[in-house]
Amino acid sequence: MPAMTPDARTTPEPLVPPPPPDPAIDFWTGERVRLRAVEPEDWPHFMRYGQHSAHVRFGDRLEVPRSAERHRTWLKEAAARKAEDDTFHLVVEDRATGAWAGTVSTHHVELGQGNFAYGIEIDPRFQGRGFAREAVTLVLRFMFEERRYHKAVAEAWAHNTASVALQRRLGFVEEARLREHDYTEGAYRDVLLFGLLKDEFRSMDAGNKD
Repeated sequence: MPAMTPDARTTPEPLVPPPPPDPAIDFWTGERVRLRAVEPEDWPHFMRYGQHSAHVRFGDRLEVPRSAERHRTWLKEAAARKAEDDTFHLVVEDRATGAWAGTVSTHHVELGQGNFAYGIEIDPRFQGRGFAREAVTLVLRFMFEERRYHKAVAEAWAHNTASVALQRRLGFVEEARLREHDYTEGAYRDVLLFGLLKDEFRSMDAGNKD
């Protein structure tokens, strides 16, 4: 009696792990970071980041603690939500280890005017490694070169020296100062407004590739 062989129609294909991110073939991969979509399983990282009050305050307003269930629900909805009008929220991964390192996003997108704003949050454990600059550069490159936007804008509190320095390293120009505009930590704070034009980005980006 001949030996039984598995039916090729019912035998599942073996799971093959995806190749490591390669900046030569993946637009969303840089030398240090990889940008990917938000997944429901990311909720513990967002919850942990939310417990670092000093960094949350710089990125947004300090809020009351959120429950684990609220984080799970929010991430499940965010992961299933389709990006619309070029508004999106991506995870920043450490390319070397695959570790969750923060998030980068676009908001206040004005398609008719050709401008958009961005936000970046990097976990304190990964700061000082150039992750923020590279993650934002990938987003700017996408919005300028793939979506044909003309200008990027950003805000930073004047006393947030790290954020102000990042804008300047990226080539942003300080365009305005809103005096005593936001209230946090018991005081009114100045807000700096920055802008970056497509041609300015191209000059900066070309210089980084040389």
